[in-house]
Order: sequence, then C-alpha cells, then structure tokens
Amino acid sequence: GYYLTVCGNIVNYNNKTPETTQGADVIAIDKVSSLEITSAPSKLTYNEGEAVDLSGLVITAVYESGLKRVITDYTYTPTVSLTTSTTEIVISYCGVTVSQAIVVNARIATSITITSLPTKTKFYTGTETLDTTGLVVTASYNVGDDADVTSECSLSEVDFSTAGTKTVTVTYKGLTATFNIEVVELGPGIRSEERRVGK
Repeated sequence: GYYLTVCGNIVNYNNKTPETTQGADVIAIDKVSSLEITSAPSKLTYNEGEAVDLSGLVITAVYESGLKRVITDYTYTPTVSLTTSTTEIVISYCGVTVSQAIVVNARIATSITITSLPTKTKFYTGTETLDTTGLVVTASYNVGDDADVTSECSLSEVDFSTAGTKTVTVTYKGLTATFNIEVVELGPGIRSEERRVGK
C-alpha cells in the first residue's frame, strides 16, 4: 500500500504495513506534482493594513500518480499586513505552490476633524507663539476606523503682531480643518504671569 512520509510524499513499501517496512525495498515514491484550490477563501477583498484570512480555503495536493489528497499543513505568504501592492496569496506545500488572486483597497483619508481644541486659545500680541497642547486631529478614511493624526499635521502661521480673532488651518495629506484663537493687545496692565497662562 501507499504510506505518507515526510512532506506528504507517498511511498509504496511493496504492500508492507508501516510497522514492518524496516529494511523493505522501496518500489516507488509518489511526489506532489501540483496544488489545486478546491475551494477559494471566503474573503478575497481586503482593506489596506488587514491580515490574510484563509477561512473557507480548501487545498488539494495532486500527486504524480494522479492521487489527490486534501491538505491543511500548507504555508502561505504574505503573513504581514496587506498593502495595495499585494495581488495574490501564495500557498506552498512540499516545494509546490499555487496562487489565489485578491484585491486590496487603498486606505485613503477623506476628511479630518478637530476633535479637541488646544488647551490655550487666548494669546497676547508681541512675543507669543502658538501652543497646540491638547489639540487632537482625527482623520476619517474610506475604509477602516478613524485615526488620531495630530502628530502628522501641519499648522498655518499665526500673526501675533495684531489683536483679533485668528484662524489656524490644520493640514493633513491635502485635507484641512480650522479653529480660531484670540489674540489680545498686550497693554501696560497685563502682568507677565497673566500673559504666560493666557488669562
């Protein structure tokens, strides 16, 4: 009969049982010649950053003799988070491979929102600089969850030479959002401590 050995090759031990094959002559070795995707994975469309999900995948090993056998101990790539450059999953078994085409959708930011204003929104003319402590900017995407992108944003320059309401523009990958601050004229009655804390 045929008995499985290393890497799924099948060896004919001249009809001996596996327990009595020691010293027996090997008549033939039946090797894996190809792999078949008997049933494709349930998930074939992904979002950028997701991991491969092979639920529903059934792989059949085809041997040189024509014998077929469903296998589960295959390996696959990629095993890291998917990118838009990934177009297929490669399944490997005994040095033989088969590919399953997939689609990976790009994760693109569609809008940004200021979800938390800076702690300080009142400043004084003269030597002030913009303090963004407490500012939180959230990006929404075409796929997947929202994300905090505050550290990746750029902010417009603020003119502190004149008093008034100033609009600050926040930019992230071409998307913008704004918030306002107040710049107050620094007069002789404003103590340095009041200026520092923005009172």
